[in-house]
Amino acid sequence: HELLRQYAGEQLVRSPDDLARVYDRHTTYFADFVAQCTLDFGAGAQAEAIQAMEGDLENIRAAWKWTVQQLNFENFGKMAAGYSHVNEFKGRYLETREALNRAVDLVQSNITGNEQKELLVLLLALLGYSFIRVGRFEKAKNAFTESLELLDQYGFSTPDGFGTDPMAGLAMVASIRGDYTNALGLAQESRQNNERQNLKLNLSISLYILTDVSLALGNLDQARQYAQEALLCTQETQNHWMMAYIFSFLGHLARADKDYEQAHQNYRASFAIKESFNDPEGMAGAFNHLGYVAWLQKNYPQAEDLFQESLNLYRKTGDRGGLARTFNGLGIVACARHDYPAAQQNFLRALQMTSDMRFVTLTLSVLVGIAEMMVQIERPERSAELLSLVLNHPAIDRETSEQAKQYLSLCENKLSREQLEITTRPGAAINLEDVIPELRVELAQPLPSDARPERSGTTM
Repeated sequence: HELLRQYAGEQLVRSPDDLARVYDRHTTYFADFVAQCTLDFGAGAQAEAIQAMEGDLENIRAAWKWTVQQLNFENFGKMAAGYSHVNEFKGRYLETREALNRAVDLVQSNITGNEQKELLVLLLALLGYSFIRVGRFEKAKNAFTESLELLDQYGFSTPDGFGTDPMAGLAMVASIRGDYTNALGLAQESRQNNERQNLKLNLSISLYILTDVSLALGNLDQARQYAQEALLCTQETQNHWMMAYIFSFLGHLARADKDYEQAHQNYRASFAIKESFNDPEGMAGAFNHLGYVAWLQKNYPQAEDLFQESLNLYRKTGDRGGLARTFNGLGIVACARHDYPAAQQNFLRALQMTSDMRFVTLTLSVLVGIAEMMVQIERPERSAELLSLVLNHPAIDRETSEQAKQYLSLCENKLSREQLEITTRPGAAINLEDVIPELRVELAQPLPSDARPERSGTTM
C-alpha cells in the first residue's frame, strides 16, 4: 500500500493540474466535514464533534493550508470555528492563533464585498479569544473591537456559534483588567443581544462573565443567580465543555462561603468534564482550584502536589495566565511551609508573567502573597506598603481584598501606630507601575541569611 501511495504521489507531481484538482476535492470534502461537525457541536453532540475532528486533524490541517493558499473565502467560513474549537479543547492555542492570524491578514487584504466583511467579523472574534488564551490582552481587545465595529457599521448579526460574540470578548478583557464597571455593562449588553438572537452558546459566555464580575465585586447573591442561569443554559445546549467552567464558579462561590467540601465537589465535577475531553487547560485549572482549597484547609503537601499537577499541564498549553496563577499557588504554599527561597522564586515567576501580560487582577493577588512573605521574614513595613497599594487599587476583587486585610492586621501587630500611619496613609500609597520593577529586582536577590527555609509537613 505504501508503494502504491508513493507511486500515485509521483504521478500527481508530474501533473500539477491533476494535483490541484485532487487538493480541491480533498479540501472541499474536509471543509464540509468541519462545517457539519460545527453544526453537530451546537446541536448537542459536542464531544462527538470534537472527537471526529481530532481523528481527522491532519486532513483538516491540510485542507486549511490549501484554503489559505487558494484564498477560498467559502472554506474559511466553513472551517474557522470548528478548527478553532478542536484546537482550543486540546490546548493547542498557538496553532489556533497562527492559523487565524494568517486568515485575518489575507481576508483584510482582499475585501471586495460583504462576504469578506462578514467572514472577517467571525475570524476576528475567534482570534480575540485565542489571544486571551495566551495572555495577549491588548491584541484581543483590538481584534474584538474591529469585529464589533464591522458588525455595527454594516448591520450584520453576530455570527451563530460559540465564541463568536466580540462584545462578550471585550467584556472578558475588561474583567481581566479589573475594569468591572465596563465589563458589567458590556456583558449585560452582550447577554441582551444573544438572548434577542437566540444565540445560546454565546449566551453562556455572557452569563459566565456576569458571574465572574459579580463575584469579583462581592455581589455573591447576584453571582449565584448568574451561575445558575449559566448552568441551565449549558445544560439546555449540552455544552458540557462550558459547563465545566460554571462548576468552577460554583466552587468559587462555595469557597467564598467557606464551604470547602462543596467547593471540592464542584471543582472535581469540573475536572471530570475536562478530563472526558482530554482538555489539558481545563484539567490544569481544576487542579489549581483544588490546590487552593487544600491550602485553605492547611493541607500543604496536598496543595503543593495539586499545584504541581496543574503546572505540568499548563506548561503544555502556553496559557500564561494559568501558569502565573499556579506559580502564585506554589508561592503561597511554600510561604505557609516557611520555605521562603522557594516562595520567593515562585512569586517572582508569577509576577514576571502577570506584569508582562498586564494582567492587573492577578498581579494584585500575587502582591498579596508577596506581602504575606514579607511580614513573615520580618519586613512588615514593606508588606504594609504593598497591602495598602492593593487595597486602594480599583481592580481589587473580593477575595484578594479579604486576604489583604487579613495580612495587614499581622502588620499592625509588628508596627507602631506611627509607622503604620506613615506606610498606609493615602498620600503614601505606592504606584503599581512603579512597584513592579522594584519588586522584580528585590525578588531576584538572595534572601537575608535569617530567612532560612523551615519546611513543615503540617496537615489537617
